[in-house]
Amino acid sequence: MKWPRYHKALRRLVIASLATAAAAVIGLQGWYAWYAHHYPLDMSRFEDRGKIVLDRDGELLHMFAAKDGSFRVIAEPSNIDPKFLRTLIAYEDQRFYSHNGVDYLSLIRAVFQGIRHREIISGGSTLTMQVARLLEPRPRTWQSKMIEMARASQLEANYSKDEILSLYLTLAPYGGAYEGIRTASWHLFGREPADLTWGEAALLAVLPQSPSRYRPDRFPERAARARDKVLRRVQPILGISDGDLTANSGADIRLAKRTDTDIVKQSALHLAFKLAGVAAPNDTLRSSLDRQKQAAAASVIKAASERLDSGMSAAAIIVDSWTGETLSYIGSPNYFDTERAGPVDMASAIRSPGSTLKPFIYGIGMDDGILHPLTLINDIKTRFGDYAPVNFRDTFHGEVTLQYALQKSLNIPAVKVLDKIGPGRFVGELHHRGIDLQLPGDEPAGLPIALGGAGISLEDLMRLYSAVASDGYVRDSQYFLAGNDDQETDGLPLISDKTRQYLVKMLQGVSPPDDLLPATARKGGRKIAFKTGTSWGFRDAWAIGFDERWVVGVWVGRASGQPANGHFGARTAAPILFDLFDSLPRSIGRRARMESAQLVWQRDLLPKTQRHFDKPTLLKMAKLGSPPEIRFPIDGSLVKISGKVPKVFIETAGGTGDLTLLINDVPIQIIPRRGSSWWEPNGKGFHKLSVVDEAGLTSSVNIRID
Repeated sequence: MKWPRYHKALRRLVIASLATAAAAVIGLQGWYAWYAHHYPLDMSRFEDRGKIVLDRDGELLHMFAAKDGSFRVIAEPSNIDPKFLRTLIAYEDQRFYSHNGVDYLSLIRAVFQGIRHREIISGGSTLTMQVARLLEPRPRTWQSKMIEMARASQLEANYSKDEILSLYLTLAPYGGAYEGIRTASWHLFGREPADLTWGEAALLAVLPQSPSRYRPDRFPERAARARDKVLRRVQPILGISDGDLTANSGADIRLAKRTDTDIVKQSALHLAFKLAGVAAPNDTLRSSLDRQKQAAAASVIKAASERLDSGMSAAAIIVDSWTGETLSYIGSPNYFDTERAGPVDMASAIRSPGSTLKPFIYGIGMDDGILHPLTLINDIKTRFGDYAPVNFRDTFHGEVTLQYALQKSLNIPAVKVLDKIGPGRFVGELHHRGIDLQLPGDEPAGLPIALGGAGISLEDLMRLYSAVASDGYVRDSQYFLAGNDDQETDGLPLISDKTRQYLVKMLQGVSPPDDLLPATARKGGRKIAFKTGTSWGFRDAWAIGFDERWVVGVWVGRASGQPANGHFGARTAAPILFDLFDSLPRSIGRRARMESAQLVWQRDLLPKTQRHFDKPTLLKMAKLGSPPEIRFPIDGSLVKISGKVPKVFIETAGGTGDLTLLINDVPIQIIPRRGSSWWEPNGKGFHKLSVVDEAGLTSSVNIRID
């Protein structure tokens, strides 16, 4: 059979056209490869992302923008509702999983549609090409289209389809500063896009085409029409039933209810900003914050701030001692109240702790075996060199028990005990457990630490008191879900369990002043162990306490550090502490703790060395027979040095006459008995420090310098 002439001509035309098209495609692929080789992909927009901070139940606390100001977090197909993915592919790029970045059939169709209708009907861009445009935005020209095609080919060569889809889901514009499906879903619907209706899926699929035109919060009817158009187009492709189509169409666009006065979100801003720098999987931080307890605590702090003087602030933290989780974190009464320095996070600010460190001074003394709650100690006027501390009301109580001294927060006994154990050692013990007291200037640790002469934050004080409320171990602040109800034994023990139990009983005996706290606070029937503190000049008022489960801390003062005359721990902070406890549920049962130690509460059963702290005969014996001692650095510790002239502080005690300091068995300098000195090491590494007194007695410690 012979072909008609026009059929032969048509066949030659088709063959020539196909050959030309093939040559063009081959040429384009070659150009794509050349472009990819000389111009690597710029992934900076994708890598520049913000974060989402949630509470423990998955509710939104705060959304952080990327560096360029856009709200953008990574979105992975596995975490997105399949209804949306199916809708997106069906509406935007049906051959997404079969093409190599450029769908030439769609491009040809777009060209013919444009010629026929004399306007752009469809752009022919694949999802991969759209990703290229989102990564490197350019003007909408044919030159830009060529570059997008090259980039699309490059993306397909380097990433899987799911990875390309993730890029689109992360970068697609959704109006305003919102980019990516996750931030859009949180903004519009108040939840992750893991469970969407067909209508919500259709709306999220069409929004990137014209984000400003279809914004449902501004143009709900227009957005509804666009959504319904998508549903009608994808219905036959996806097999959506008429019932589903009817249920998800109509003019009603249901958006999340938002309010700028949400007390939980507003009060949690300080914690959200604190967590913003933490690396997070999926750009999502799920905090341990309890929404109900945060709201209740924020209400208590707000009400208390209204009773405070102008410019005064307050902060509070609530911790679950059973899990170590932080359930409530209030950095100020109102983040946006500039008069009270609301943006300043006073829960993490370094302030003078007043008397709140006294329990831990006594705790170390009890573990040393020199103290017991029933130990008698003289509260009398005492000078320590040129330092002469006095009690809060400038009165002295004579011979009292250590328990009484702590419960009445007497100053002289605390300074005496710190002098005995050594301020350098006390600072070193806390440092070894990750708590660094901020000392004034370059001065070494001194006795004023017992009364607030060093800086610490409410956060770190909560870590110390949580150790007493729990098992004696000092742990890092826990701002994320612990994952179970049993706190693992991480961290380091500050005090033994026996000492911990003594401190609990001593602090439970602290009586709220009758004239300063209401009867409801004094007779609530709840066993609350607590300690108050006031810094010099009424600059800081503290109250920190715990019951069987909850640990609560309160700070009150001015962020500027100016005095707040008349405001001290028992008067100002303690009532807030009790109000916060009233907002917490009573604990049912008790968390299993370490095995209870045998406690002694009869003085005549104590060792003679524990019955009196400063009995003259004991002092005389100590002076005549005590060997020298290196109190700081601690044996086996890691000492970090810094500054232009790096030095190590050395504190000694005991011994006869002056002491000779030896470094690695080489004499270096003379140290006055019970004195302190500085040593400038010649390098990092391990060193042996020794002291020898005039009687030939010696003491040594081994440390590592870093």
